[in-house]
Amino acid sequence: MSLHANYDASDLATIRCTISQNISNDHQGNALADGCVASSANNSHLMINTGNYPVITGDLVEIRAYLKAGAKVGARLTMSGARMASASSASWNLSTGALIANGAGIEKSRMTAVGDGWYLCQAWALAVASGTAFAEVYPVDSSNAAGFAGDDVTVSTNFYGLQIHLHSLSQYTIVRALNQDLSQDLNRALVA
Repeated sequence: MSLHANYDASDLATIRCTISQNISNDHQGNALADGCVASSANNSHLMINTGNYPVITGDLVEIRAYLKAGAKVGARLTMSGARMASASSASWNLSTGALIANGAGIEKSRMTAVGDGWYLCQAWALAVASGTAFAEVYPVDSSNAAGFAGDDVTVSTNFYGLQIHLHSLSQYTIVRALNQDLSQDLNRALVA
């Protein structure tokens, strides 16, 4: 990994929601987890990093966060910006531990149960141009719908540890991994 960024509540802008900081315990029992509280607007609610994250065409970009269900059973992680492929997002059901959907721009996603209802959710996408990318977190329902009316009080999704990682892999490694067994080759390349 050549570049990596961590985001917490102070690094995130909110759209139609607020962030309640340190309101619940993480999977290790530390009071570090934040909550996304959706507004009463019947629309999508999201948190987005406020810093610029530079990418270069062909970069393999990973977005990851620890997520736990709140009032909404699901969550979506998105790499956005004109530099990322369209639909570079993945959604998971945080009650059942199952993938809801990968967008067309996602190369691979993974969900790992870490205890106490928390999951480490990860998704990888390729940058299609050089420039800036952004990380977004959305509460969603079990059908992947992000539009709903919150109540300005209830936590829709619990989260912490939002990160973006840029993996320095050769184009050969990426193409080989994607053309062969993605789950095995890409995992081996990411660990290296």
